[in-house]
Amino acid sequence: MVVRIVSRESVRWGLEANDEELDILVEDFDSRIFFELKDREFGLGDSYPFVYRLTRYGGVVGVIATMEKVSADAQNFFKEEAGRRGYPIEILQFEGTQAIEKGVTTLIERMSVSQMRRLLRPFSDRVGFDFWPVVQSWIQTRMTGKTIGSHAG
Repeated sequence: MVVRIVSRESVRWGLEANDEELDILVEDFDSRIFFELKDREFGLGDSYPFVYRLTRYGGVVGVIATMEKVSADAQNFFKEEAGRRGYPIEILQFEGTQAIEKGVTTLIERMSVSQMRRLLRPFSDRVGFDFWPVVQSWIQTRMTGKTIGSHAG
């Protein structure tokens, strides 16, 4: 997969705003991504302030990275909140080191592809040809290592 590296300048650690702590804020991919880091279970009491901060500070994606688990109560709260919000916020939950590593990598890949598509659209509109299928095929080729028309075997 093609991944654009997140610049150091776009990552901010340990922010405090109005007596609220934000573990990590990534302002890249034309989005704000908030990370909540826990070395313990992420519980219902953690979920309220997390959703509040996401909403208040314009987060598009919230990532909970915990070494243990996200409680059932917190997961239920996120489901209930999804229907009440005025705009969509995606909340991702990664439990344990392997899930965190894989989840963050997948998130960066997904955001990179989304950004590529968004940046390509005006050019495609201007020339009257949709380049996205070409780029999508190139990405697939990079992922599988196969060229168009090649056969397994």
